[in-house]
Amino acid sequence: MFKIVVIFMIINPKIKNLINFLAKPVILAIFISAVIIPFLHGYPKYKVKLIDSEGKKSDLKYLYEDLNNDGKSEKITTSNNIESAVSTIIYKDSQIIDQWNYPGVYANTHHHFFGDYDNNRLKEMYVFTCKNDSLFLWITEVFSGNEILKERFIAEHFRYENNIDIFIQDVQLIRGDNENNQDLFFATFSGFSYRPRKLFIYNIENDSLIFTPESASCFNIPFLFDVDNDRRMEFFGRILTFGNSPLDFPYADNITWLMAYDHDLSLMFDPIQVGIYPARVTVKPVIFEGQFYLAALYLHNGKNDISTLTLYTLDGKSIKQIEIHQTDEGLDLLTMPNVENKNIFLFYPSMGIIEEYSFNLDLINSRKIIPIADNSKFQSIDIDNDKIAEQIGQGKDNRTIVICRNDFSHPVTISFPDVKIGLRISIKRDGEKNELFLSFNNSMYFYEYKKNPMYYIQYAIFLGIFLTSLFIISLIARLQKIRAEQKYEDERHLATLQLNALENQLNPHFNLNILNSIGALYETQEIEKAQYYFGKYGKLLRKSLLLSGQIAISLQDEIEFVKNYLELEKLRTNFSFDYRIVGEDILPDIEIPKMLIHTFTENAVKHGIKHLKEKGQINIQLQPLKNNLKILISDNGIGREKARQYSLMSTGKGLEIVYESLKLYFQLKRVKISYNMSDIYDEKQEVAGTKIVIHVPF
Repeated sequence: MFKIVVIFMIINPKIKNLINFLAKPVILAIFISAVIIPFLHGYPKYKVKLIDSEGKKSDLKYLYEDLNNDGKSEKITTSNNIESAVSTIIYKDSQIIDQWNYPGVYANTHHHFFGDYDNNRLKEMYVFTCKNDSLFLWITEVFSGNEILKERFIAEHFRYENNIDIFIQDVQLIRGDNENNQDLFFATFSGFSYRPRKLFIYNIENDSLIFTPESASCFNIPFLFDVDNDRRMEFFGRILTFGNSPLDFPYADNITWLMAYDHDLSLMFDPIQVGIYPARVTVKPVIFEGQFYLAALYLHNGKNDISTLTLYTLDGKSIKQIEIHQTDEGLDLLTMPNVENKNIFLFYPSMGIIEEYSFNLDLINSRKIIPIADNSKFQSIDIDNDKIAEQIGQGKDNRTIVICRNDFSHPVTISFPDVKIGLRISIKRDGEKNELFLSFNNSMYFYEYKKNPMYYIQYAIFLGIFLTSLFIISLIARLQKIRAEQKYEDERHLATLQLNALENQLNPHFNLNILNSIGALYETQEIEKAQYYFGKYGKLLRKSLLLSGQIAISLQDEIEFVKNYLELEKLRTNFSFDYRIVGEDILPDIEIPKMLIHTFTENAVKHGIKHLKEKGQINIQLQPLKNNLKILISDNGIGREKARQYSLMSTGKGLEIVYESLKLYFQLKRVKISYNMSDIYDEKQEVAGTKIVIHVPF
């Protein structure tokens, strides 16, 4: 495979350039960092930390509010355990400021609200109570003790199975006719009793109350927007169809109606029938190219209709409609504060998916956030007092609380060991210290929510990973370069040693003797023998040329080279010796240093049997063992001691070349070849030859 890649690189220079580019240390460091970083524990941009927690009685409700604008929140407790009356107690620094007892019971859901309608920096407490089938409003400026409004009748409410069937929704102060004072807006909703379902605006200064006409269809979740730039709010929202009201009741709730109200709670257009029970429709303004439109998400939960997303003008004219394949009963229409209502956003809470649609109702984007409960919705509260409200929702399993930025980015999760119900959220402020207070039916918790400094430090960590990777890769590249240079030098040295050995073996004297011997065969008309040895000589020269650029060759090539050499030496020495090679038919497929066996064989010819009076014998035995190849080279020569006496004029470089070659070969190939040379003794303990044992690992 590697050879194919190399050949392909040679053929295609562009591939070679690309591989060279990708092999640069900087590119490799980027790649390694990109692989490592996703597996690290990432730090969120914001973090939440538990400060304190405690249990409480289920009939007590706790919340916090800064009522005198001193930057420090007061503690407020509400209780409904008094027979035929309820109470509210406000504490300042653990001291009771005052207590208010109200006849009747608190209205359901948002029965307490705090605001500063007259902008005097002292907040009022707005309390809704129910008594004798009537809804009442109480307003008290806590720190001045001024009872602005006492038991003001708002509307008649009804009961279902002897339970009060009225809910207060979305209480807030809005701009009214008087620029100096604000009006109180709130909505009422009911279930089986279907009355009252209305929007209310109460003018505190004039003690005047306006409300929407009688209707079984009204917003259970209102949304307020100024769509005509008159600094007054228009009213939109979500309308549920329960099928509870009589068919002859105004805008009966067996029909799904599209509605919108002006700042004086008059209808902006005649209600439009968009569907049938069971269903709901959510209406919110969106802005395209500076112009407001209405986006209406109609969700039908039965089998008799389809769900749709429709774009309307402000006067109720349909522009564009698409079918929605509803896979989530909690599908909602979102307002995205960071994009100033541009485009349309659908939210699938249980899946945690936000889809973005264009003016033409084309899906242009989809992103994932943390899922929340289907029956929950995000509440907007400024937790960290940075003038930007966070989005808070209850998790899908009611065991978690999800906190996101106002654009639903950077989510963090608060987890609880068990299911939590009856959630109420407020903020406890103490100067620059802001604590998120979560109150449930039987427990309450204080949390710190703030930016996570590790979020920014992690980028330094990521940079450190990149720089460390770059340093290690550059160091490895440098070491490889040094190793490559050393390897080149070792190979050059080893090749020089082998070349010296070859020159010693193929010196002019050797060549001249061989050619003379072959020539003599031609003179004596021994043509066939002459051609045989000339072929051996040609093979020897050819092998020498072919293997000249290699420092390691196959064992088979080495044996073939040695056989040709021995054949020629026999001819050159007038057949003064014989040789035998045992085991060449089962040669293992391994490489050995070039000239290894040949050098010892040449040594046996030149120094062992050269000075014999009788015929010499050289034996080469190849024996594969368990982990190595044993090579035994023996001769019946004069032995090492006499050979040294005859070789006083010799350079003795042969064995030195072998020693240096094996040492360099180990550095290059990490293959440690060992050898041992000793004399052979006969029965009389006289030297009868020399043997060399070589071990080649494989």
